[in-house]
Amino acid sequence: MLGGVLFGILSDKYGRVKVFSYTIFIFAAGTALMYFAKNITMIYILRFIIGLGNGGEYGVGMALIAEYFSTKHYGRISSLAAIGGQLGGIIAAILSAIILPRWG
Repeated sequence: MLGGVLFGILSDKYGRVKVFSYTIFIFAAGTALMYFAKNITMIYILRFIIGLGNGGEYGVGMALIAEYFSTKHYGRISSLAAIGGQLGGIIAAILSAIILPRWG
């Protein structure tokens, strides 16, 4: 929620596409840095950063959808965006269950 509010305000001020790009970078960088986490405190900090990026990504992304699609198509497109994110999480979990036991 904090990421959605923070990046929503920033996107109104600096532009949605630019801020949306930053939220993707924050989410990706936080996820990549999880590799280097040595203790639970570092994991908590990085998960917080990832959550900020993810919340901002969802909020700004929905605002972009609302701007670029007509009200007739908004419901369908926003549903596809939400389902796509959840489907990606499921695919990532399945792939990690296959990849980690084989290659670490």
